[in-house]
Amino acid sequence: MPQVPEKLNFVVDANPIYQVAQIYFAQQGIKFGIHQVVGLENKDEISREYRFLKQTIERLNRAYKENYRSSTGFGSATGSASYTALYSAAYNFLRPHEALHYRVPVELPQLKPFKRMPDKWLALIELAQSQLPTAA
Repeated sequence: MPQVPEKLNFVVDANPIYQVAQIYFAQQGIKFGIHQVVGLENKDEISREYRFLKQTIERLNRAYKENYRSSTGFGSATGSASYTALYSAAYNFLRPHEALHYRVPVELPQLKPFKRMPDKWLALIELAQSQLPTAA
């Protein structure tokens, strides 16, 4: 079994199932912390510190509901993992964000020459492939 990081923490909403899961996994020897972001306003220190992470996950959940799950679903765990990877790439490297004055969160100089989104995708994929370790 892979080693669980020593300081593993999850940012969650107020659903009590997360505490149940925490108890269950602790009984299996897997310990992790929970940072519970409650409500829509930052009324406590945890919510102020971790809300941005919860908002990112909520955005991903909306994308699943709106764009994929309702129409076709996932045929396998690989399908959902692939969609999550593609969503994360688009969200972080390609999609301009209003809160960032319509800039992307992670600006890559390799993508700047490209104006069309398909060209940016191809460049991002090529960049990712160039980072993969080569087989010996």
